[in-house]
Amino acid sequence: MKKIFLVLPLVFILTACSTAYSPANFDGGYSSTMLAKDNYIVNFRGNEATSSEKTRDLALLRAAEIAIDNGYPYFVVLNGGTREKSYTSQIAPGNIQTNVYGSYGYNVANTTYNNPVMMDFSQFKTELSIKAFSKENAPSNALEAVYIVNEMKKKYKIK
Repeated sequence: MKKIFLVLPLVFILTACSTAYSPANFDGGYSSTMLAKDNYIVNFRGNEATSSEKTRDLALLRAAEIAIDNGYPYFVVLNGGTREKSYTSQIAPGNIQTNVYGSYGYNVANTTYNNPVMMDFSQFKTELSIKAFSKENAPSNALEAVYIVNEMKKKYKIK
């Protein structure tokens, strides 16, 4: 039981930080693919501490940045969705302990088994298909890229 109390704080420390807004790596992040000069697929994958809302927002932030970087002030999300990947992981092993008491001729054995500690985790990944537009061609439902960037960076305190 003591092992559990030693392991749990370590697990919480390691998983307490949500995915940083950065290019994709082993811990998550964003990636994109250009399909045409104004069409892109944008992905953001979070770790176990990143909510589905945050993965959607950061995918939208990346979509807005891509539009701006390519000279488009507006964009429309053509299609998108967030998927959840759930799994259970063992964070502390089970153990068996046997204590033998007594002396020659008379012994008592006491065996204790502790179950392993299991935790459920979820990771979210958002994928957006976007089309970027110039000011002249932007439809009425287009999102203003600069506004999205400013709002998302403010919301998540991104510099």
